[in-house]
Order: sequence, then C-alpha cells, then structure tokens
Amino acid sequence: VLIIGAGPAGLKAASAIAEAGRKVILVDKSPAIGGKPVLYEKIFPNMECGPCMLEPILDDVLFGRYADNIETLTISEVTEVTGYYGNFTVKIKQSPRYVNLKTCIGCGECVEPCPQKAIAVPFTGAMPNSVSIDDSACLRFKGKECSLCKEACPIPDVIDYDDK
Repeated sequence: VLIIGAGPAGLKAASAIAEAGRKVILVDKSPAIGGKPVLYEKIFPNMECGPCMLEPILDDVLFGRYADNIETLTISEVTEVTGYYGNFTVKIKQSPRYVNLKTCIGCGECVEPCPQKAIAVPFTGAMPNSVSIDDSACLRFKGKECSLCKEACPIPDVIDYDDK
C-alpha cells in the first residue's frame, strides 16, 4: 500500500495498515516525517506540544512491532501513476540525502563547519534524526572543493557526495 504524505494522517494510516499485516511504502517530500504539527510548540485546543502529541505514532511507525512492514521514503515524490483500481504502477523520485541513514547518529558535528549551512537537521527532534545536504547550497555541488562536513563527521563514510 502506498501512502503519500507522512503527516499525522499518513502516519496513522501506515501504522494501522502495517498492523493489519500489509506492506506500506510511506512517501514524503520533506527530509523528516511528521508534517507541520512537529514544528509547533503548542497546538490548539489543549495547547499540547506538536512533537509530544505525535511521539507515540512516530515511535510506532519507526520502531514499533510492525515497523518492518513500513518503508519510509523521505525527500521523495510520486512522479507518475499508471494503471487501474487495484493494479497501479507508481514511479517515485527519491532525491539524494548524501547521508547514510543507517550509520548517521544525528550528532550534528558536521553542521557547524559548513560555510554555506548546506548540511543540517531539518528541525530539533526530526525523525529520522539525521542531517541532509542541500545540493543547491553546497559548494561541492557548485564545482568547488569542500569536504569540511565529511571531515568533521566522527563516523567514516556517513557522508556520500556520490549518492544518487
């Protein structure tokens, strides 16, 4: 099952469908999941913090009992849908993050040395807790020599400028 958008509704749908035993592909265009609510300190009507409100469902989708049934694709967009009801073929364009999500520990050591601020965690508490490189701002992708972020990273081979 394909779910487009990893905001609260997409997360809840992914969790419920995965719990029912189905495989889910969760696609979101941003580098982190949770949608807009994770950006707000207080959400009406109870003035509860957004990340606090979504923490149980984020935890469920990423680390819960059925998390193996959910494939999360961040920095991704659906580019084409063909087929018919019950038998669709979908093309998804996944933009490179230039950071290995499996090995990045989210320490942020790579952020400070970047002169262009091209590498960053989207926001405090972002899930996945990892940086990504904005190739439109990065000096390396403008044909200049720079590897300050890679040199600052305490874990070898986390940053991969050749990521496609």
